[in-house]
Amino acid sequence: MRYILLFFVFFLYSCSSKINALQKVYNNKEKIIKMFSSKSIVRSRGQNIIFFSTHNNNITKKYFFVIDGNKYHLTDEKIEYTPDILGLKDTTIGSKLYNQELTATLTILVAEMDRLDIRDITSDLKDDGIGFKIYLKDFNGTMIYVPDLKKLRLPYWKTYINGMNKFDDNWYYTLNN
Repeated sequence: MRYILLFFVFFLYSCSSKINALQKVYNNKEKIIKMFSSKSIVRSRGQNIIFFSTHNNNITKKYFFVIDGNKYHLTDEKIEYTPDILGLKDTTIGSKLYNQELTATLTILVAEMDRLDIRDITSDLKDDGIGFKIYLKDFNGTMIYVPDLKKLRLPYWKTYINGMNKFDDNWYYTLNN
């Protein structure tokens, strides 16, 4: 009986901390929308590579960074449109200032993700009606921001979102184990 009670207490604590992590992201929703609009940041499983993308009218600009300690090193980029949405002062691709500004921008975004315990954030599904898909660090929690439910194009997303829990009419989440 004691083990059942202990398991139950652990289970409740685990669910509570997951809800708190989701709530922390939700409480910062305006900042997330402002900072991450048209940007995606995905970390490799080994957390030693970051895939950073910006999106503009169905065209994506991709940057690949290797992580060395607390430093990010741009190793490759695929430029499909200019100017970039980041508002960099130097848009000369490959210049020292360009790389510094790009790395500084990524550093700020990743720091905010870490503060909110976000592992990955994607905003490449806008045409499908999805503003963001957010993956949390410490468990398989997922959040989705839908600016306008009426603009969801694919039946898949409507079904997926209907199966999720709801913070409000625009923010949805799942608690996966």
